[in-house]
Amino acid sequence: MYTTIKIPKELAKSVALIRRDLVKNYSRIPKYILSPEKCPRCGGKFEVVSHVKSGVEIVKCRRCGYAQPRVGVETKGIDLVSVLLGSSLGILAGFGIAALTYIITSERSFWGLHEKFENIVIESDRDVLEEFIKERR
Repeated sequence: MYTTIKIPKELAKSVALIRRDLVKNYSRIPKYILSPEKCPRCGGKFEVVSHVKSGVEIVKCRRCGYAQPRVGVETKGIDLVSVLLGSSLGILAGFGIAALTYIITSERSFWGLHEKFENIVIESDRDVLEEFIKERR
């Protein structure tokens, strides 16, 4: 079952930019966003409720009802890029919602690190920040 959402034209234009970025940066998307094993809200188990397309399924938490898209764990490399580029705007929005859900519900949230890094210029010191975050996971 589908529903329609409206987005401003300016945001719709950003989809083309995001799709281009996916081609070169897909490996930076964390596994817990693309292929989660448990619900980011409550830690419950997911069950598959539908298959959207080859390599993408919709999963739903048995405990709280949260749902999100999930890429099959066997989908890697160029196959992953193909799946992400071929996904509808709704599926890409679903991954965005999943990322936001993880950020606002995670005890390991990036936002809790802002005091330690308030003086770092992110663009020039991105590698330092990313390494720090990796060490905390």
